[in-house]
Amino acid sequence: MKRFILLTILSCLCFSQLVYAKEPSALSGYWLTRKDDTHLPSSVIQLHVDDDGSLYGQVIVGFYEVNAPLPDRVCSRCSARTVDGRYGVAHNQEIVGSYAVWGFKKRNTNTWVNGNLIRIKTGQRYRANMTLRSPDKLDVRAYYGVFYKTLRWERLTRTQVEDVCRGDISSVTVDVNVRSFCVSLKK
Repeated sequence: MKRFILLTILSCLCFSQLVYAKEPSALSGYWLTRKDDTHLPSSVIQLHVDDDGSLYGQVIVGFYEVNAPLPDRVCSRCSARTVDGRYGVAHNQEIVGSYAVWGFKKRNTNTWVNGNLIRIKTGQRYRANMTLRSPDKLDVRAYYGVFYKTLRWERLTRTQVEDVCRGDISSVTVDVNVRSFCVSLKK
């Protein structure tokens, strides 16, 4: 009888961990990133919780300025160091559609730690943590050795992302010289 009770308790604990690992996170959804220097939109990252319970993000929208040279559509500065299995961005891989954010582990409801992100402009891979500051503001802290930089991402709704992909960028910038390119959105 003791074995049966012990086995039942262990089964329940294991099952609850599986359910817990797959439950959606408060961070799941669409997040707008901005350029540091101009504050213009840079990309939209869609964050999800993977089957193993880690948080990952796919670049689903890229932005460019009409009067500036077109940005590279591939990451020419990425390398073998910026890829980790199915995540990351390989050398000359398309940026939009890639998984440039991955491996974050849940510390608590609003904080995910020990993840990776790629800075496409430099082809650098950084360790990072994410903290939800409010329902619509996410702090992403990228580490380079003992130094760090905190980026502020803004939540977008699916409708806003769909509008951006149709060419209506008014919800993310007032600059009429900015255009977007997107991957098809999953339901």
